[in-house]
Amino acid sequence: MVIPPKIGTSDVGRPPVTVRFHEGLSRRGVIDLSATEAAIAGSRHPEFARKGLAPTLAALQARSCAPTPPRLGVVELITAMPPVPITPEISTDLFDYSLRALNRFLAVYMVATEDSAVHPVVIEHLGPEIVFGLRRQRLGANRKLMLPNSMAPPRGTQSEHPDHLLGLLPRLLRSEPYNHPLDQVRRLKLRAHRLFDGGEHDVAVVVLQASAERLVHALHFLIRVDQGCDRQGAEEMVDKPFKTALARLGGDMGGNWQTKSNGPVKTYWSDLYELRGRLIHGGHSAERDAVIDAFAAYDGLWRHALKQALAARRRLPRTALALHGGIGLKEAGALDASMRQFITDIEAAGEDYTFWLPRDER
Repeated sequence: MVIPPKIGTSDVGRPPVTVRFHEGLSRRGVIDLSATEAAIAGSRHPEFARKGLAPTLAALQARSCAPTPPRLGVVELITAMPPVPITPEISTDLFDYSLRALNRFLAVYMVATEDSAVHPVVIEHLGPEIVFGLRRQRLGANRKLMLPNSMAPPRGTQSEHPDHLLGLLPRLLRSEPYNHPLDQVRRLKLRAHRLFDGGEHDVAVVVLQASAERLVHALHFLIRVDQGCDRQGAEEMVDKPFKTALARLGGDMGGNWQTKSNGPVKTYWSDLYELRGRLIHGGHSAERDAVIDAFAAYDGLWRHALKQALAARRRLPRTALALHGGIGLKEAGALDASMRQFITDIEAAGEDYTFWLPRDER
């Protein structure tokens, strides 16, 4: 199957990629995918794609009793080499470009078969080293280059001390029934990372923005609990437009929360919020680099929230403690006399695991 570069992306102008599937460990049983089927694969109409790809799908499924179970095989990705000396950087770029073409086919295949087990292929899952065969037709020879360092760095903040987890997990399990406002924020962020690592870039952006929106509403909830509101009052911003809720944090928390003034909120708005809008409302696709920028913008928004919570800790102690925790406040040099007294008071009241709830629910 010949996959042309996708319109509207930075790949426009590059040579097409030929994708060949070889079942088993040999090249016997190669499926012949015609140029017509390749054009159909690029179609944006699922019903047309399903009809046009029927012969190909029948050939694929005839080799297995069901499309979902994994099958052993080889995928060959072929594209033209640029007329320049081939460096490891160029070979890596060629491989990434070819892999994007493969994933575009897999996306069409998933729609055509309605098989939710189909997923993108990402370089980080292929092993620490990849042998990339470069065919230089004018020399009549094969050149092979190694692509090292293809593994993704480990995610998260894994503790080197098991004793730390033994102490942390019981506390988290004890507080879990009381729905800490930031629990879902963290879960959505980690889920977005997992989707990104799995090659689901568009969905990762959507989930990451969901985490950002949950963060903004969690801040409003905590601030109003600090102000003595009941649950109805604490959730008053839930039905407000998101941009309004974001801007209101400036008056409630302090700092710049405007989307048009230079700062982390403006960067978040352009690199994550508007990107999500282009994906959902405009039907665009997110390129890998744009998604990396979106994660960086999200992290900037999170650091901004942490900074403002520290600055407002005397009038919003519950908010500061919920965001930083006692250890975080200590590491930030913010565990002053007033915060220590506040923590002592909530412990004495038995509110260690409920201090973030409205007064009548603790």
